[in-house]
Amino acid sequence: MATHTLSITLPDSLKHFVDECVAHGAYRDTSDYVGGLIRQDQERRENMTAAQAELEELLLEGLQGGEPVTATPEYWRRTRAELLTTAARPRTWD
Repeated sequence: MATHTLSITLPDSLKHFVDECVAHGAYRDTSDYVGGLIRQDQERRENMTAAQAELEELLLEGLQGGEPVTATPEYWRRTRAELLTTAARPRTWD
């Protein structure tokens, strides 16, 4: 894998923080620290994309199934009351 140099400018407080992390053995050097942050962000974004795709699939599934419901204020009051009743019931863990 080819490597490239990336130059960044940090305020003293952040540079000190990174140096502390390296000094305590959490990272080999500052490059390892920054690379780790970039990898974490890349993974987070990939996971977010997968979660968004799953959510879109579920939303489309919901839109295509069942009879449409008009969500009036009364509908939301009734739905909320039903949920609160359900949540208040004792749970059994079978």
